[in-house]
Amino acid sequence: MENLPTIDIVGLPNVAVREARDRVRSATRNSGYQFPLQRVTVNLAPADLRKEGSGLDLPIAIGILAATGQCSSPELVQYVFSCELSLEGTLRPVPGVLTMAITLKRENSRVEAEEEEEEEEGPVAEPLSLIVPFENLAEARLVTGLATHSTFNLEQIVKVIDKQETLKMMLYLGLLHKTHTAESE
Repeated sequence: MENLPTIDIVGLPNVAVREARDRVRSATRNSGYQFPLQRVTVNLAPADLRKEGSGLDLPIAIGILAATGQCSSPELVQYVFSCELSLEGTLRPVPGVLTMAITLKRENSRVEAEEEEEEEEGPVAEPLSLIVPFENLAEARLVTGLATHSTFNLEQIVKVIDKQETLKMMLYLGLLHKTHTAESE
C-alpha cells in the first residue's frame, strides 16, 4: 500500500488545492516529464494556515520535478511561482497576483535592508523574481522594481530554471504562440 503512486497534499488545503493532484500529475506527464511511480507527500507549511486556490499548482509541480532530479534545484531559490496548470501543462491565470507582487517586493526590500545593516562580506541574496501566467503579467508589472516574468507552459519554465533558455526568449515564444492561437480562432 505504501508504494502506490499517489499524491497526498497536507497542511489544510482547500478543494482547489487538493485537486492540484490531478492537474499536476497530468501536466507533468503531458510536458514530457516522468511523474514518480511512488507515494508523494506535499507538505504545505505552516500547517495551521488554510491554503486556497489553484495558484499552488506550479510550485507543487516544480517541487516534484526538483525532488526527482528533473529540474535544477539550486536555481529555484530565485523564483516565486503562482499559477494554475492545465492538464496539458499550459499556465492558466490566477487571482491575487497584484497582492502577491506587492508582498514580494516588500520582502525583497526587507532582505536588502537587513543585508545593508549587517554589511558582512559574503554572498548577497538575489532579489526574488515572480513567475506568473502571461494573462497575469500586466497586473504583476504594476509593481515597479520587481522582476516579473511569464512563459507559456511548464516545459518552458523548467528550461529557464535549468538555464537551457532565457526568460526573454521564453516570453517571446509564449507571445508568438498566443498571437498565433488568437489569429487562428
